[in-house]
Amino acid sequence: MLQFLVSKSEQNFFLTTSHTVNSTAAAAAEGDMTQMIQRIFLHRPDQELPTLLGTIDLSHTRSLIVSGSVNRIPLDKFIHLAMLDLEGWENLEDVDLVQICSSNFFLLKYLSVRNTRVSKLPPQISELGYLETLDISHTQISEIPIEVWGLPKLWSLDLRGTQVRQLPRDVATCLRHLLVSGHKLDETIMEIPDDILYWNLLETLATIDIRNWSSWVFKYLADLRFLEVLAVTWSFHQCYDEEYQTALRSVIQRLGCLKSLTIQCEVGCSMEFLDSLSDMPNDLSDGPKDLQNLIITARFLTVPKWIQGLNHLAFLHITVCKLLPDDLKILGSLHKLECLVLGLDFLPQEAVVIERGAFHQLLRLSVSCRIAWLNFGEGAMLKLTDLDLNLSTGP
Repeated sequence: MLQFLVSKSEQNFFLTTSHTVNSTAAAAAEGDMTQMIQRIFLHRPDQELPTLLGTIDLSHTRSLIVSGSVNRIPLDKFIHLAMLDLEGWENLEDVDLVQICSSNFFLLKYLSVRNTRVSKLPPQISELGYLETLDISHTQISEIPIEVWGLPKLWSLDLRGTQVRQLPRDVATCLRHLLVSGHKLDETIMEIPDDILYWNLLETLATIDIRNWSSWVFKYLADLRFLEVLAVTWSFHQCYDEEYQTALRSVIQRLGCLKSLTIQCEVGCSMEFLDSLSDMPNDLSDGPKDLQNLIITARFLTVPKWIQGLNHLAFLHITVCKLLPDDLKILGSLHKLECLVLGLDFLPQEAVVIERGAFHQLLRLSVSCRIAWLNFGEGAMLKLTDLDLNLSTGP
């Protein structure tokens, strides 16, 4: 089927790949090409590739993807690109990035150099006036030139896995999505300056280190009224400080547009102060009703009652110190839940019973516990495709 699709794509000049570039060049030489190639995907080395590309009219190419150990190619010939994805291209160098930024790519909207050896963004990047997405993640880049913040249409910036440790202050930007680090606490995480919280158009902010924040700074985070994706790292001492507890509750309650929330915690953290969130005067009913993904790596005493009001929740990662029958009913009441990652931080005294008809939309279940003492009633989890049991040593 793949070969058939590639063949049809070639016949209709929809897509040219490393496997079909020879025949495309031959057709161009014979004058058989009635349409222009709009998409090119190069993924394997070929010494003749630069010559072959020179015989093809590339002025109509809108999308170029290069990966692997492909030979050096004449990037300056792709003058009307809208999308340039160089993720994993082993031969990409800093000089190539200068060439890209200086080659009159006036229409370029998407640029990715993810997982390459580049180490510097050139100031000429200011010439990419239509650039909307810039992905420099997992590179050796350590500094963002001021010209990046001057790009008028830039709305997505991915800095994960880079050496960038500082962001500028007092910079006006229309940025909507900012990814600044990985999802593991042992990774080096960039601290966000307070000023960034005035970028009130942000929709994605992940993963930010708030372990050294003052509690009063959280109010600016809660004011990001368009925020849909938030991922933070949380410290042990913050879990037991009432000021920080109140600040975090306020953030969760006030971000009404939130669709994804991740709280990565240090070892030993407890989120019991969120257990009673629904008992407070301003409970979660005023908060993110549309939450679809919830990941909290700290422990809860039991399944929080307020979770049952999250009718759009599809992904849940939670750890509890005890699991009562009512807790299973709360989890089972999440009618759109497709993936449940459940940590049982206790030694069960009796079987955990998942009754008939429960979790009827669940596709993936991952349970971490000392003993896999689970009973599945007939007809439970009818759509389940993945079951993952992580057993740990214990008494």
